[in-house]
Amino acid sequence: MKKSIKVLLCLALCLSLFTACAKGSENSAGSSEPEIIEPEYNPAFLTGLEKGDDYNDNSRVVAIMVNNLSAARPQRGLSDADVLVESKVEGGITRFMALYQDYTKVDGDIGPVRSGRDQFLQIAMPLNALYLHIGRSGVTQTYIDTYDYNNSDCDGSTKMFWYRDRQRKKLGYATEHTAFATEELISGVFKKYDYETEAKYGSPFLYFANYNDYENGIREMNGEDALSIAVIHSQSYKTYFNYNAETGTYDMSQYNSSKGGVQKTIDENNDKQLTFENVIILFADIAPYYYPGGNVDAYGRDKGDPDYQHVDFLAGGFGIYFSEGKAEKLTWSKGEATQFLKLYGEDGEPLMVNCGKSYIGIVDYDEYKNFAYSATGEDLSGGKYIPSGASQVYGEAEKEMGEDVADYEISSSSEAVSSSSKVVASSSKPVSSSKPADSSSKADESSSSAPSSSSENISSSNTQDSSEEVTPPPVTEEPTPMPTPEEPAPTPEEPTPTPDTTPTDPSEPNTDGEQP
Repeated sequence: MKKSIKVLLCLALCLSLFTACAKGSENSAGSSEPEIIEPEYNPAFLTGLEKGDDYNDNSRVVAIMVNNLSAARPQRGLSDADVLVESKVEGGITRFMALYQDYTKVDGDIGPVRSGRDQFLQIAMPLNALYLHIGRSGVTQTYIDTYDYNNSDCDGSTKMFWYRDRQRKKLGYATEHTAFATEELISGVFKKYDYETEAKYGSPFLYFANYNDYENGIREMNGEDALSIAVIHSQSYKTYFNYNAETGTYDMSQYNSSKGGVQKTIDENNDKQLTFENVIILFADIAPYYYPGGNVDAYGRDKGDPDYQHVDFLAGGFGIYFSEGKAEKLTWSKGEATQFLKLYGEDGEPLMVNCGKSYIGIVDYDEYKNFAYSATGEDLSGGKYIPSGASQVYGEAEKEMGEDVADYEISSSSEAVSSSSKVVASSSKPVSSSKPADSSSKADESSSSAPSSSSENISSSNTQDSSEEVTPPPVTEEPTPMPTPEEPAPTPEEPTPTPDTTPTDPSEPNTDGEQP
């Protein structure tokens, strides 16, 4: 009997093994390759870095205009910016726009805050960024109105997201160099005016290296060695970068014309020098807007050509990408105000940018001949490096050095007029995007005309901010008659508080009504 049971158990075991083998054979024959599960790729919008636990997916990008006059330095909050954009504005000066994925993480103030310009707004607009500034050019307001960007625009002339640092004034800084934004004030004004503070972003701002495919999101660069860089915006505004092999970043310095030397660009919040994983230089056709009769005050008086600079984003251009101590040539395009900036490598494919913080310099073709980079890291400034302590206001001495120190904003409550003005973009220096990036050669200076369709014949409420008077260039055609001014703009939504002359702690917001 036991023997029979053993035989039955053996038969049952064999049958089960046979069945299992048959099923395994079926699965093996009928299945495809094993499924490969790719690691999740969820990059931060402005840097391409992997999002940390404290990353706020719903945080909307904030863009803040920051003064860059040498008398306003050192600035605050720039070391926390994810992207820093520099471009020439009027009078040869440059201005910054700092982009923050989450402004609440800035350790301290941001500023000094200054007025808006359209070349910066056109970079911020496709990002759906909250655009913060104090005052703006009439051209900038035209773009805001034309593209219905008013609900994403925050003009500090009427919306107090800034305070006046009286301690700075005591140190000798001019009033227009003392307006600073804070997290609390920014949050308060967006809540009060019901601005959207959240946004959903898909593809990153640039085509970043995938941090899953490359260690820390840093790909191998293929270009020439570039250990020092000289970016010349104008005679008095020059930006320099030196590669730091230990950190893998470019350290930023700037020429101070008042002091006759180069200073490290320091964030006054933390005394740290500004550093970037990426330095992106975009050469563009930059020329004054054609603006006859369009810059009038509340009484209809022509204040002269304001020298506002038009960047021809429609034409695009060429440039150089620096990262990891190397340089690669690029071409760029953008198009209309609402279209994203796009970068391409020499092969015509999207340029893969390394993850991290980026400096974007928009440089006039006229300065291409002065642009340079060095494989050995030599000093390209041609001058001396000097300490980067607090700047001083030099008044007439600065004017003699060619700086526009009188770049005051005008309050919309007293100087705003509504006028119909013809704004025509002058395009006089297009350069082929295939131009080689040889720093010793000159840019092609052939002429063409390419007016910007987004800013022609638009009636706008032009709240101008005045600059030191600049003699307008000769006009070959009959100037447009000066428009008859309408009634001045109404008083701002908030009444101007009575000035309080009592000194206050610079860390505390103050609403003394002073306009920058």
